[in-house]
Amino acid sequence: FVLMVLSGCLMSFGLALDISDTFNGLMMIPNLIGVVVLFPLVARMKGDKLVLITDCTRAGGLADGEYTLGGQPIFVKGIECRLADGTIAGSATNLTDGVRNCVRFGIPLEDAVRAASLVPAGEIGLEGEIGSLEVGKRADFILLSQKDLALKGVFVGGRRIA
Repeated sequence: FVLMVLSGCLMSFGLALDISDTFNGLMMIPNLIGVVVLFPLVARMKGDKLVLITDCTRAGGLADGEYTLGGQPIFVKGIECRLADGTIAGSATNLTDGVRNCVRFGIPLEDAVRAASLVPAGEIGLEGEIGSLEVGKRADFILLSQKDLALKGVFVGGRRIA
């Protein structure tokens, strides 16, 4: 089971989720369905199989403006990235924002972090190398403040780089 939190979509367009082994999809639009109620319910149904993903483009974390994606101009406003014709081209929301959104929607922090790290690592068969802090693993991780989940540090191979 995979619950895909398309971070930009969760905030402004919708929430895509796979709710069965047969990959029956469902797109929920926040202004039509109470995502604040529905998201925690579905996340609890998925339990330890919840996987967070993002559709963040390389414009993630940058100011509003014009950038490129695959050689095409994209226009960023807030968390939305769109092509010149208005087509959605992804978001400017990173996976850490997805974790924050989960917490905001009532998912316990521990579950949100696991859904953004260990569970996806297992889905791609790399849980022995990444996804948690254990002896022998890569130790690529971020440090967030306990109070507001603000970024406090970035570590690669156990060494602080920011």
